[in-house]
Amino acid sequence: MKVVNFFKKNYFVILLICVAVVSHQEWFNLNSILTSGDWRFWPTETMKEYISSYGTWIGDRNIGKANIQIYFNIFHSIWSVFTNWGFTTEQISKLTVFIPVAILGFISPYFLMKKFTSDKLISFISALFYGSTTYFLILQSSHLTIAFVYSLTPFIFLAFIQALEKNRLLNWIFFSIIYSIGIGYELRIMYIVTFVLFSYFLFFHSSELRKYLKNIIATGFLIFFLNSYWIVATLSGGASDRIEQVAGRGLFGDFLTDILRSFTLSHWSWTGAYKNREFEPQSILLYFWILPIFVFSLFLIKKNKYLKQMVFYLMILLVGIFLVKQSAPPFQSSYQILYDYFPGFKLFRESSKMYLLIALAYTVLLGYGLSLLKIKNYLLFKILAGVFVVLAFVNLIPLINKDFRTLFIARERPIEYSNYENYILLAEDSYRTLWIPRNSQWSYYGVKNPRMHMIQMKDGGWKELFKQIDTSRSEGQEVMDFFNQDFTQRLLSISSVRFIAIPLMDHTDLENKLFLNSGTDREFYVQRIDKIPYLKKVDIGIGDIDIYENPDYRPRVYYTRSPETIYEGIDYFEVQNIRYTAAEKSFEIKNISGPIYINYSEAYSDSWKLRVGPKDLFASIFKSDYFLPDKNHIKNDAGLNTFYLNIDEVCDTYECDKNQDGTYNIKATVYFKSQSFFYVGVGITVVTIAVLSFTIIYVLLKNKYGKE
Repeated sequence: MKVVNFFKKNYFVILLICVAVVSHQEWFNLNSILTSGDWRFWPTETMKEYISSYGTWIGDRNIGKANIQIYFNIFHSIWSVFTNWGFTTEQISKLTVFIPVAILGFISPYFLMKKFTSDKLISFISALFYGSTTYFLILQSSHLTIAFVYSLTPFIFLAFIQALEKNRLLNWIFFSIIYSIGIGYELRIMYIVTFVLFSYFLFFHSSELRKYLKNIIATGFLIFFLNSYWIVATLSGGASDRIEQVAGRGLFGDFLTDILRSFTLSHWSWTGAYKNREFEPQSILLYFWILPIFVFSLFLIKKNKYLKQMVFYLMILLVGIFLVKQSAPPFQSSYQILYDYFPGFKLFRESSKMYLLIALAYTVLLGYGLSLLKIKNYLLFKILAGVFVVLAFVNLIPLINKDFRTLFIARERPIEYSNYENYILLAEDSYRTLWIPRNSQWSYYGVKNPRMHMIQMKDGGWKELFKQIDTSRSEGQEVMDFFNQDFTQRLLSISSVRFIAIPLMDHTDLENKLFLNSGTDREFYVQRIDKIPYLKKVDIGIGDIDIYENPDYRPRVYYTRSPETIYEGIDYFEVQNIRYTAAEKSFEIKNISGPIYINYSEAYSDSWKLRVGPKDLFASIFKSDYFLPDKNHIKNDAGLNTFYLNIDEVCDTYECDKNQDGTYNIKATVYFKSQSFFYVGVGITVVTIAVLSFTIIYVLLKNKYGKE
C-alpha cells in the first residue's frame, strides 16, 4: 500500500525520470564511452593522477599552462579518488555529470514550479519545456558542465527562495552548499545565476534588508570558505596572464544570433537532428513562436493574480533577449560596451550562455500562464497543455532515436591507442609525445608523459618561432616547413620530445577530423616525416600509428654550464631522483661547483620558482627569501624555464651538503608558487566542510529532540 501511495504521490516525478531515461538511454549505460566536441575522452590512468597532481598548473598537455578553472578541481579530485578505487572514468563521469544532467534537467524545474503554482500537472509541463529547450539540448552535445548548472539552476533558485522565506540557519547552509556545487561545475554560468538571485531579492525583498542582513553576510562568508580551494589560489596571481589572455580574445559569433532567435529560444545550430557544426545559423522552426506568443499575450489578461511575479520574470526574459542577440539590432554596440566595461562580462565573449535567462523566465511564465488559463478557460488550458507537451517531445525525438548523435551514441577506443597507453605507462623516464597535426582524443597523456598537439603549439607556445617560416601556405605545409628549420631538432630535444606520432585516420569519428584543416591527408605527413634525418621511425609494437623517435631528447629537468638555446648545441648533465607532480619537480644534483643553469622544460611563467633545500609550505608564502631571487629566472628561446645558480653563493644562503673536495650536493625543487595558496585554500575548504557537517547534524538533532 505504501508503494502504491508513493507512486500516486510522485507520479509526475517518476514520469519525468522515465522521460530522462528514454531520451538519454546511453547516458545510463555506465560502461559506454561517450565523447563529442569539448567533452573529450579521459583515460582512466590519467584521471588517477589528478588527486596528487592537478592544481594550479596543468602539466599533462603541450608544455603546460596555468589552470584558470581551478574551481573544477574538487570534481577532478572526486573522479581521481574513485578511479583509484577501481572505477573507470566513464563510470564516475556518468554518475557525477551525465545522469545528474539528464534527471535534474526535468526534476529541478518541476519542484520550482510546484512551489510557484502548487499544481503538479502544470509543473510537469513546465519541466518538460525547460528540459527540452534547444539551448539545453545543444549543451548536452558537448558542454556538459554548463548543462549541469543549467539543470541545477531551478534547484538553486528554489533553495534561495526557501532560505528567504524561512530565514533559518539550516536553509541558508543548504543554499550555500548547492550554490557552491554550481560554482564547482561552471563558474561563468553561476555569474548569470547570481544576477537572477540578486534581482529577485531586490524586486521582492529589498525593503526587508535588515531582516536578512546577518544571514546574508554569514552566507557570503560561508560560500567564500567553501570555495577557498580555488579563490585563494586565483587571487595569488599565478594565472593572471592566462586569465587576461583568455578574457582579451574579443567577441565571437555576432553573425550567429539576432533578436528573433532570442525571442524564440532557438539555438543557431539546432536542426532537429545532428547539430550544425559549420557555424551556419539554421532557420527558426515555426513552432518555436508558439510559446513567445502565448507568454506575451498573458499580459493582456485582466485580474491577473500573478501579475507582480510575472512582471519580474518578464524583466528577466527581456534582459535575456537583449543580451542573447549580442551585437544584432537594436543597439548593436551595447553588448560590446558591457564586454569592455561591466565587471565580469569578459567571461562571455559570445552570448549563448545568456539563454539560461530566457529559458528560466519562459519556464516560470509558462507555468503561471497555464495556471491562469486553468481558472479562466479550462478547455483552452487543456488544448495548450497538450500542445506544449507535444512540442517538448518533438525536440526530444532526435535524442530518443539517436539522430542527434554527439554524446548520445557510444564510441569505441581504437586498440592502437590502448597499446600506446600501455607502452607509455611502462616507461621509466619522462618525456613528451608530439602528435602531428593534432593529437587524437584517444591518445594517452599524463604529468610524467604529456602529449603535445602540433597545431596548438603553432598557435601557442611556438607561435613566435612559426613566424620565421612562410605562413601563407597550407597548415600541413607550414608544419612540415617547421620541421625542416635549423633549430627544430634542438627545440624538440630541449622540450623533452622523444616521440613524434601521426594519429590514425578515424573514418568512424566524424566529429574528430584530425586532418580536416591541414589541406593535406595523413599520407602527406608520413611521407615527409620519413625524410627528416634527425628522426628515426620505430616500431614499439602498438599497431598502425606511425611513431618516430628523436634520440637526442633531453630530460624534463637537467642542467648546463651555459644558457640553454635552440640555436646551438650545448652539453647537458642529468639530475637525480626526480619526483613529479604538475606543480613541482623535486630532484638532486651531486658534486657540482661554480655557476650552472637548471633547465626545466615547462612553459615559462614568472610563478615558477626554484627552491634549494627542504620544503616548507608556509615559508613558501611568507618568507621573502625562501626561493632564489627572480632575477635568476630566465625565459629561454624555447619559451621554457632556465634558472641561474652560482653554487658557491647559493650554498652560502641555502642548505647544501658540502663534499670533501669542495663540491656540493643540493636538493632542489622547481615549484609553481600558486600551488602553496591552493593548499591553504583546500585546507580552509576542508575545515569548512567539517564544521558544516557537525553544524547540520547538531541542528537536525536539536530540532528533533528539542521538540520532544
